[in-house]
Amino acid sequence: MLKFRFQPVLLLMFIGVAQGAAKVAPELPNPSLAARERGIDDQERRRFLPIGELQVDVRVVGAVARTTVRIHFENPSRDELEGDLSLALPEQATVIGYALNVEKNLVDGVLAEPSRARASYEERVRRTVDPGLAEVSRSNVFSTRVYPIVEDGRTIRMTFVAPVHATKGWTLPLVTDHRVRRVTFTVRAEGVTAAPQLRLPSQLQAQWTQQGDAFLLSASLKNTQLSGELHLGPSTLAQPLLTSTHPNGRRFFQLNDTVAVASAARASSQRLRLYWDRSLSRKDDDLDAEIGLVTRYIQASRASAIEVVLFNSSGATVESFPSAEAVETRLRRVVYRGATSFAMLQAAKVPEADTCLLFSDGIATIDTRQTFAPKCNLFAVTSASDADIGYLAHVMKRSADAVLRLDRNSTDEVLTRLSYETPAVVDVRDSSGAALLFASLPAPRGQLAVVGEAPAAGDIFVRIAGSGSEVVERRYQVGPAPVRFDGAGALWAADRVTQLAALERRKELRSVSRRFNVASPHMAFIVLEGPADYIQARIAPPNTFPKEWRAEYEEMKKAADESRRERREQHLAHVINQWEDQKSWWAKDFDPTARSSEGGSRRESVFSPSAPGDLAEIAVTGMRRSSSAENGAVIELAPWKPSRPYLKALDAAKKGQLERVLAAEEKKHGSLPVFYLDVAEWFQRQGKTASATEMLLSALELPTKDDETLMVVASRLVRYGQFDRGIWLYERIIELIPDRPQPLRALALALAERAKHATPKAAARDLQRAVSLLNTVISSDWDEAYAGIDLISLMEVNTLIPRLQKLGVQSTALDPRLIAPLDVDVRVVIEWNTPATDIDLWVTEPNGERSMYNNPLTAIGGRLSNDMTSGFGPEEYLLRRAPDGRFAVDANVYAADRINPNGATIVTARLTHNFGRPDEHTEMLDIELRPEADGEVPLGAFVLTKQSGGFAAQAAPVESEDEDEDEDQE
Repeated sequence: MLKFRFQPVLLLMFIGVAQGAAKVAPELPNPSLAARERGIDDQERRRFLPIGELQVDVRVVGAVARTTVRIHFENPSRDELEGDLSLALPEQATVIGYALNVEKNLVDGVLAEPSRARASYEERVRRTVDPGLAEVSRSNVFSTRVYPIVEDGRTIRMTFVAPVHATKGWTLPLVTDHRVRRVTFTVRAEGVTAAPQLRLPSQLQAQWTQQGDAFLLSASLKNTQLSGELHLGPSTLAQPLLTSTHPNGRRFFQLNDTVAVASAARASSQRLRLYWDRSLSRKDDDLDAEIGLVTRYIQASRASAIEVVLFNSSGATVESFPSAEAVETRLRRVVYRGATSFAMLQAAKVPEADTCLLFSDGIATIDTRQTFAPKCNLFAVTSASDADIGYLAHVMKRSADAVLRLDRNSTDEVLTRLSYETPAVVDVRDSSGAALLFASLPAPRGQLAVVGEAPAAGDIFVRIAGSGSEVVERRYQVGPAPVRFDGAGALWAADRVTQLAALERRKELRSVSRRFNVASPHMAFIVLEGPADYIQARIAPPNTFPKEWRAEYEEMKKAADESRRERREQHLAHVINQWEDQKSWWAKDFDPTARSSEGGSRRESVFSPSAPGDLAEIAVTGMRRSSSAENGAVIELAPWKPSRPYLKALDAAKKGQLERVLAAEEKKHGSLPVFYLDVAEWFQRQGKTASATEMLLSALELPTKDDETLMVVASRLVRYGQFDRGIWLYERIIELIPDRPQPLRALALALAERAKHATPKAAARDLQRAVSLLNTVISSDWDEAYAGIDLISLMEVNTLIPRLQKLGVQSTALDPRLIAPLDVDVRVVIEWNTPATDIDLWVTEPNGERSMYNNPLTAIGGRLSNDMTSGFGPEEYLLRRAPDGRFAVDANVYAADRINPNGATIVTARLTHNFGRPDEHTEMLDIELRPEADGEVPLGAFVLTKQSGGFAAQAAPVESEDEDEDEDQE
């Protein structure tokens, strides 16, 4: 059986930070750097590297702290290692800088979309150069991947800003499992009337000194093991409003002030509605705390009408309950599965409600979420540390600090905020009346903490709601901003990024992130080794690039831009020449009875339909070119029987016990996408499409998913007839992976398939988009690793143009010289879902000749496309006129991706009969390869027989291991 080995993309050492004080598990160091050899994730070989030097510099201006942490990790071994550093950050922290030493220089990271940054990093690791990748998770953990960590070690520098809470202060947990050779702390406090209280870790001690209006402190220690935290207490500010200038030249204010609170509770909610997200990701939330809050709130509000809306990607159900106890009983029986979809709530018919509580992490993994806007006083509650706070704030129509967070606050605190009005800033304007963008920060009830744009001169007017029956307006004088400080501006920009992410305004999000150098779950830092790497990755280097490297980069970029222009001009001519060659092949009369050509590869035996193993049989009649009904193509699939312990358990489940068995197997195997992909297919082959779709979409909720998982799910959705969702997901993938042609082609094929089931108007729209996408694939000068996808796409786009013409659309963007439909008897296309993977398509024809990379044109006319050696495919085999006999289809694995985090490579084979004809029929097969797979893997066989003029194809079993080894993946 298949044995899967999971290699996580990132090691995230989650160290909880609650109420400003860190709960540190001594066995989990912070910061830590876990090392592994050449990216191989083996727990037995994983090691924590010691810190040689740790330097922490903190600058506090008013109630905002800017912290720079510089760490030199040592490698006591002689092994060349890859490391995963993690650092749990203070509450509401925003990372604004990352640097890694390359040779003797500390090179600053630049911001890029996470998928592009990861791809660039992993490509450099495979090429054994020196990249660094830094990301910030939604749960506020900074993590960086560094390669290589050599004998001299590596140095990392990161900078973050965070507010100093008015009662909890500011805390950075610091724990090491080795003695640190040298530890240094410096703290500077400005804009305060007295030095803040300070707590240092371990034996470190120091005294504040005053220098003008600032307070200074420094401490150092040698050969010490850190245990504890660096904690700054709240300070008395010199004035409620401070202004500063960001390094990019923009001015910002920070406002910290007190405000009266309402003494009376909110009006009772007689009609209460609960929106309860039951998607798979909710399993890890603190459901007990959420249910406890619901029970107490219902009892306190004395609601007379209670509706619970359970929702996920399968839909929304509305149930009514008479009491808090009945609601609690129901919520404890919820099964969490499927993906998060807020679009499902639009169709839910719900009665009117005074108050609505939404319990979710806010992360929509399928369907648009912009349409959810309930007509009630909505509060968003989450216990997920990785929640999308920006979206939850958006649906509440409030600021991010209004989201009720059970991961950071107690049930009592959240219940108080539900029951009593909390003062909040609702508007900020300058003296001319122009609105100023602002962001509210966490603050105790009765206090305000706000950062925002500051005018060049004059006053600002702040409107505050929730402190009584009326909105209160306050006026604050804005003085000069001599202080150069990026803290307030960075916190403002971070809040702006979360808002833009909620609105899916990605272009503006990227712009704001780069102007303020703000990392987030939407933008990651990448450090590459030298100018050539930035050119190749198409990522601009940092402004702080060493002078000599900058000059080299500019010269190389000029040459690369010129080369790209020349290649673009030459590309179309090259494609036209290749297409002319393919048309000549198609027009040539090959002898279908010809023997193997000289030098062709022969195969002594082919896959036999009587061979032992689990078979999926595909019977196709009417192989010969005919449009008559009696010779039409018919494809039949026999039982699908992959050897998986959980599928065997489902097969053996007794009537009425399926859900219990599924839950038990999910608990054992449900940490990887492959479990949900397999079980989805199990349900689909039993005709249970709804269950199949729910299981399939569950894979989108896993932290172990990656871009390739999304591609597999999107493909399956289209195959299950869920066209809209498959297309929606492909659209997101294109945004995530803009530098690869395969997602564009996949989206085009999905649109073309949906068009078959649409109204003429909708079909024309889908086909026009599909042709446009394929034209982009064909006409663009992609990386040479993808050479060959243009001709494959030309075969496909030329089947769509006649369909468009029948719908009245006569013109397309495709060059007229490339328009020529080429129909064939047999077409086989394979593609796979991992990079750095070389898989070859082999087709052995009835005469024994094998069509392969070194024999692309066979005696009977079989034609093989370009050999894709770097990952993803596609590769294509074509035969215009097929003789009787057996065509064995294999994938030959030359090199499999060793650092892919998604487990086994999945090869997708499209077997098409009568391609480009009215009776065209296609079957898709997914074959999983073991991570150590190498050599020939049977995919299936086409069989053309003379009996009834029938045609048959059979899918071969995947080689398996012992069942006992398969259990090891538990």
